[in-house]
Amino acid sequence: MRLWKFSLIALIIALILVVSLVTVEASFSNRSNSNLLALYASKSRLGVAEPHGEVIVASRGSELTLVTQVIDGQGAPASGKLVCFYDEKLNQPITVLVSNDSGYANFRWLVPDDYDLGERVINATPVKDDLTPDPDYTANPAFFDVRIVSETRLEVVSHPENVTPSAMYNATFHLEDNLRNGMAGVTLSLYDDSGTLLSSGPTDESGTATLSFIIPGSTQLGYHNLTAKYSGNETHTPSEVNFTVYVYKPPQPSDPVITGVQFNTSVVKPQDAIKVTVQTQGTVNYVLVNSINMTKTGECSWEAVFTAPQTQGNHTVTLRAVGNGKEYILERYLYVDATPPRVNASLNATSVSPGGPVKVTVMVVDETEVTGVYANNVLLTENDGVWVGIIKAPPFEGEYEVEVTAWDEAGNKASTTLNYRVTSTEPLMPGNPGAEPDEHGTHVLPLILTLSILSYSLPSSSGDGSGYLLLSATVASCSIFLLFTAKRYSRIDVIEDPTLSLGDLPDGHDGGGP
Repeated sequence: MRLWKFSLIALIIALILVVSLVTVEASFSNRSNSNLLALYASKSRLGVAEPHGEVIVASRGSELTLVTQVIDGQGAPASGKLVCFYDEKLNQPITVLVSNDSGYANFRWLVPDDYDLGERVINATPVKDDLTPDPDYTANPAFFDVRIVSETRLEVVSHPENVTPSAMYNATFHLEDNLRNGMAGVTLSLYDDSGTLLSSGPTDESGTATLSFIIPGSTQLGYHNLTAKYSGNETHTPSEVNFTVYVYKPPQPSDPVITGVQFNTSVVKPQDAIKVTVQTQGTVNYVLVNSINMTKTGECSWEAVFTAPQTQGNHTVTLRAVGNGKEYILERYLYVDATPPRVNASLNATSVSPGGPVKVTVMVVDETEVTGVYANNVLLTENDGVWVGIIKAPPFEGEYEVEVTAWDEAGNKASTTLNYRVTSTEPLMPGNPGAEPDEHGTHVLPLILTLSILSYSLPSSSGDGSGYLLLSATVASCSIFLLFTAKRYSRIDVIEDPTLSLGDLPDGHDGGGP
């Protein structure tokens, strides 16, 4: 009896040890698979989707590739097995795939733009047809540590273009995430072209921050590049923006200075009239724009209208403020677009039913922005550079035109014409000779409206003679004669001749008559 009890206790202890070892081994095996993560990350078209240590970092909107291999109980790759990729944090499946011949399940995941940010575990689990875990198979790796982040965008809202040493400088910036939401409570920093920190501060509730600093008195005159930066965090990527400021020597109170220039447009056609407005300080006797005298409209305001150059490309506009024996020169740039848009248009069909839809597809190429494309004065919709729209065909049959017109930012216009036919003809059997094809390529037979016998003659009983049969038929809106000739024991020949008349028939017909 004692021996039996001792054996039972030993058996129970052994079972407990085996279960504990299996659990520890499985846990260690699963966690060790994270070392393979670097093999299964891919670069995204929109942002980061690459390994960061043992964590895969992927941006919203990026494409991330996760690969796992299904192994059966004997350690061999298993093909044709279902694998469920499951977001453990959100407690929901993402997709179910089937392993290939080598046992691999390749999950190409386009991370949604609004996916929950932060770290999560994506499990890869072999499942049965009812999507319950299949204990006979394992996945290697069985999970992926992933961090979802948002791309950020930092932009300059406003900043002075021209400053003097020792002057106060204020620049305003806006920071937003991939959903175009302003990012509040994050720090922005401003650096000069040598990397020296000039100013820093937090964004407000709208994601906007104004950074201020005093231009050092020892700053070298000329152009300087400034850089605003957001350093990013665990859920948002870094972002920066560069811009230029011009530091000039402060003028004496009587020196002429141009402090502002505005054009009514920045892109024009050749010979367009351009209005320019200038603000000045100091003693200014007159202001020139490309050697044209400007009109003084206020104490420090000047206006003029000049003609755009004829040639395509960027052109320099030179402004000169003259006074107190000195001259202040400032240059600005204007783009002249001398080329109309190039239009390539097509219709989905060249023949439609009365009142039916006609789809117009247009591709436009231009040096500047295309501002609108119209088909018979109907504005088309643009998507990835292709303009598409639907117009309604007239209710009556006939030949019609679609006029396609494209406009660019400079006001250049280009047009082309497309032709189509409105018809209610029903298509018949294809391949009939003499029929005209409809819009589907189907041949339509002419419609025989009337048919009458004009004359006939029978062949003689000896078989030496020949006979004929003359018919008159009206086909659609025209008449034709059909002449059938025959000889006994021979086939009937059909002669179609719209020019044949009764006078052309042979004399003497046997037993025939009209």
